[in-house]
Amino acid sequence: MKKILILIFTCLISSQALIFSQQKVWSLEECIKYAIDNNIQIKQQGIQTEIQKNSLDLAKFLLLPSLNGQASHSYSFGRALDQNTYTFFNQTLQSDYFYLGGSMPVSTAYRITILFRKINIRFLPVSRISRILVIM
Repeated sequence: MKKILILIFTCLISSQALIFSQQKVWSLEECIKYAIDNNIQIKQQGIQTEIQKNSLDLAKFLLLPSLNGQASHSYSFGRALDQNTYTFFNQTLQSDYFYLGGSMPVSTAYRITILFRKINIRFLPVSRISRILVIM
């Protein structure tokens, strides 16, 4: 009886080892593709590229003027004294206020332009970088 139990236990363990063993043989191309897809440095470089693109967009938006507007309307109810007859009368006043203003970054425009060029250099081919550096 002991021998049968030991035989069954050994068969179960060996069958489990076969089930959990590697089922597929990988080729060199599959290994390289897996390594590239799961490489942390490549993923970090992709994130860094997105950060640089966002910085480039921010530098572009800093050059745009800002435009602000405001409008208001108010009612005033109350009693007032007539200066000629010295009698009180009820009075309703309405007033409107409109505002439109804008601003353009003049003092910081040069610094923003330099920042824009520095960020933009990272996305240009090498032949164009030398021409931009001569301009700066």
